[in-house]
Amino acid sequence: MPNLLKWGLVIGVVCGLTLVAAGTLFRGWLQSPMYPSDAGISEFILNVEPGTTLSTVYQELAEIGMLNQVRLATWWAVRKGYASQIQAGEYVIPAGITLPALMEQLISGQVIYHDVRIIEGTSLAEVLLELRGNKILVDDLAGLAINLENGLDQTWGPQDLEMSANGNLQYLEGYLFPDTYKVRRGESARALIERSHELMRGQLSRVWLESPQDTRKTLGSPYNLLILASIVEKETGQETERADIAQVFHNRLNKGMRLQTDPTVIYGLGEAFDGNLTRAHLRTDTPYNSYTRAGLPPTPIAIPSLASIRAAANPSRGELLYFVAKGDGSSQFSNTLDDHNKAVRRFQLRQR
Repeated sequence: MPNLLKWGLVIGVVCGLTLVAAGTLFRGWLQSPMYPSDAGISEFILNVEPGTTLSTVYQELAEIGMLNQVRLATWWAVRKGYASQIQAGEYVIPAGITLPALMEQLISGQVIYHDVRIIEGTSLAEVLLELRGNKILVDDLAGLAINLENGLDQTWGPQDLEMSANGNLQYLEGYLFPDTYKVRRGESARALIERSHELMRGQLSRVWLESPQDTRKTLGSPYNLLILASIVEKETGQETERADIAQVFHNRLNKGMRLQTDPTVIYGLGEAFDGNLTRAHLRTDTPYNSYTRAGLPPTPIAIPSLASIRAAANPSRGELLYFVAKGDGSSQFSNTLDDHNKAVRRFQLRQR
């Protein structure tokens, strides 16, 4: 018995020392760099696609020589409860990183964000074309009912502005907020559209609630404010002229005059417009021809900036009814048709 006890103690000590040594080796392995800082690589990009499992990530790391114990790393991650917590996206992995530090990155979602711009003055068709060509975003816009090249459906009204259940985005013309958005690789293009739409709704509502009473009387609704702001956006050559341009259109609306603004005509022509606006175009009736029809067009014609929305809600005060481009990016404003005709002869006909 004494010999058995002695051997048992010896075996126990050996096993204990072995476990201690194994634990020490394991901790050392965890804290060792996955790839050394002197390997000639300062960092690399790890792309974790949506739905990717941790084992797939580990396998990818093993294939490039960063991880030499996939099973051990997987066991450790499962034991820690990390396996189901990783987030999709692109990660910058610096040289010298340890496995625990990498897992902290993957769990916290410290990903690379990319800039995607939605630009003021552009149409919905142009925005969708840009987003569909963006390699960072997932193109989930295909099949949406947005066929601007085939002509706009004029049967709908402002009550249909919300995105319908079938994903119809046609009603969102002008209803996106121009900004630079931070997105992850693999993010949904449609989610970005929805995000931009919600932001525009909030900004438009805020400006409308703060607008003067006479603006509300003239325009009647936030949606009409958006329409007018889109026209101001397309007509503005210089930032300081937005409020004066808005004044012209407010005065015309209040007097029952037609807006007679070229950008609405161009929008209504669609692909039929070749870059040269003619007198025949001005006489061609469409729902957007503000020379042949009174009042505002049925929808916005472009995405307005917040500056244009504010100008449309707060026009400058005066009797301005006309303006003409001077050829240097600015406009000549007039109160009377006689003065306007003189300005046209001076700045337009002379240039021709």
